Amino acid sequence: MSSIVVEAAGAVGIYSRRVFCFSEHTLESLFLKHKDLLQHYMMHATCKSTRYGLAPKATMQWKSCRTYISTLSNVVCKGSEFSVALSEILIETTEEQFIREQHLTFDKVKRSRRSGRLNIYQPAFRKLFEWLKHEARKQGCSCTDCLRTCDLLLSPEKQAEEQRACCRNCGCGHHYTMVGRCSRTCHVMDPRSGRMTCLGRRQCMSCLRYFPNCRFHRMIEILKGRPELKETVSAGRLFLCNFCFVNKTLQHQWYREARRPLELGKERLERGIRKIALKEVSEKKLLKEMRDQSYASVKVDKEELLTHRQVAGLMQTADENIDKISALLQKKKLKSAEGFLGCLDEVLTNMCLQRPMQRPERDLILAATRYHVGSNDATLKTDDCGNVVVDRKRRKVAPSQ
Repeated sequence: MSSIVVEAAGAVGIYSRRVFCFSEHTLESLFLKHKDLLQHYMMHATCKSTRYGLAPKATMQWKSCRTYISTLSNVVCKGSEFSVALSEILIETTEEQFIREQHLTFDKVKRSRRSGRLNIYQPAFRKLFEWLKHEARKQGCSCTDCLRTCDLLLSPEKQAEEQRACCRNCGCGHHYTMVGRCSRTCHVMDPRSGRMTCLGRRQCMSCLRYFPNCRFHRMIEILKGRPELKETVSAGRLFLCNFCFVNKTLQHQWYREARRPLELGKERLERGIRKIALKEVSEKKLLKEMRDQSYASVKVDKEELLTHRQVAGLMQTADENIDKISALLQKKKLKSAEGFLGCLDEVLTNMCLQRPMQRPERDLILAATRYHVGSNDATLKTDDCGNVVVDRKRRKVAPSQ
């Protein structure tokens, strides 16, 4: 019996004093580490829900308390945007403004827009702040930050002393950093111009809502370790906000969508390799059959066979003949080009002197002009670079017959 009394007295001592310091915690860590205190408060506090009518001392049911905590756990989790000191939040905005902002952010619009939004997250955050104000009234740590936070919680008129205007472009403007320094940012500073640049808003692929860039920092952190997915996410607009990224099902779905182009490319590469391999096998098989057939059908007289020295002499003679023919063709080509350039020079001289020119001369000027401009017309072709004939109708070089 005495042990039960001691345990009860210890429990009363725990719940009668504030067991944490506001300066050592953020709003995220306060909720995650002290969920049991929040549940104890809701179980013993007066319920203000309209469900119980005007009952003066109605208390919440255990199931309702767990529903509130589960609702908050969906958004207030490790690495969330609520990793900010409570005093900083209340200095920048009031309690009601903060709760209203979470309501507009997390509560979705109903199917009939005239009926407004769902009301799920707003009462949960309101219960959270009621518990924080209840804890602020207790005796506890007396450090400067703790007293300051308690004063802000219990004195609404002192809240939002340093309220900042939101960015009209993205709706946030509170997270800014240098280029590439932090994943959670909505504005970056250009080191050259020294100006802040807004990163704009993005649409989440799951909830289809628009958020500033700082609400996608979980996805950005993943992409830093997986750079091969950046192009796919940007091109396909596969953006997943922080609130949907907590859902494991949506997270796995995002991974599948982001990796799908890579998997398709890998499958196509494997199919192409198999196709090339099969083609090479079929070609080798065909060559083998042709070789076997040629060996079987061709009969060579032993008297017509040549010695190695005779074959080398024939190949040397053929090589010399090929060199002579190449030199002759090159000489003829240079002669034709020189004649063409001389004719072109004469035509250009007549054109500069504004003398009348015949049709072949005008066609030559047109062909030279189109050649220097870089036309891709396939009809501008001649055999020996000596004559240029332009079609009368289309004014193009006529194909050689």
